[in-house]
Amino acid sequence: MPDGPLLLTIDQAAVALAVSPRTLENLIADGRISSLKVGRLRRVPRAALDRFIENSIAEVEGDVEQLPAEALRLVRRARSG
Repeated sequence: MPDGPLLLTIDQAAVALAVSPRTLENLIADGRISSLKVGRLRRVPRAALDRFIENSIAEVEGDVEQLPAEALRLVRRARSG
């Protein structure tokens, strides 16, 4: 079983993505991150965060050739580790 909870609170998920809770709520409202209700509580599956990151990277990679030269260097540096 993986370490840590499988379902995160809004605050926990926001910390994991290094964004504000409001930004995370907006991403959920826009359908970019899935969440679920457990009783009256909103929870975000860790797998949803992984999918969001993978989809975001794919979007950037698809548009990478349209980036300014400096941004392109940063993306390539980030990819190389």
